[in-house]
Amino acid sequence: MKLSTFVALFLTHAGLSLADPGAPTLTKRTVSSVTKSNNIKTPLPIQPGMVDNCDKFYLVQKGDICAEIADRFAVALDDFRKWNPSVGYTCAKLRANTNVCVGTIGYVPPTSATCFGGKNIKPWGKNKADALAAVQDWCYHKGAAKWFAIDQKKTACFNAPSGAGKFNFSIANPNSKAKSITGKKCKQLLAISLNGCEQAGQGKEQNWVME
Repeated sequence: MKLSTFVALFLTHAGLSLADPGAPTLTKRTVSSVTKSNNIKTPLPIQPGMVDNCDKFYLVQKGDICAEIADRFAVALDDFRKWNPSVGYTCAKLRANTNVCVGTIGYVPPTSATCFGGKNIKPWGKNKADALAAVQDWCYHKGAAKWFAIDQKKTACFNAPSGAGKFNFSIANPNSKAKSITGKKCKQLLAISLNGCEQAGQGKEQNWVME
């Protein structure tokens, strides 16, 4: 047996080492997030190919599918695919236990207004200011905002503050998840059709429907 081997065995038995006593100790550390140049703290790991301007994230659970994630966060499925392109059109490459993007910097949900009229419709017409005042009252003081159960629809009929008729309003949550909105958001949603139609209409913002 070589002397060096004998010394090594002796030192090992004694709990000592031949390593340089001045050598640094290496410590393994797991990185859980990174902060990009835009100051957004991105949790790791992420779905490959995620856009750089993402500022809202979701950790995918086993069994999740893209459509349900998009619905949960009130984003269009096409936007979700655009922010996470590697999931594929059919979502076959969505990875569990990785973070996906569910919101980007400055993202504004798309809105639309479908206008209509008829004998059973109570139009606002020239009374738009009255209609907006009624919306303000309903959203902030009479229960239109706050909690919505799955598929819940709230309706109300208001006298115009000026006395020039009545207004019917409704706001619905056709989502697969219960949601809550503030009075301010409620007013913004109902104003979509009020500002987009002359007489009456239906407004939509992703997963909310208002008339």
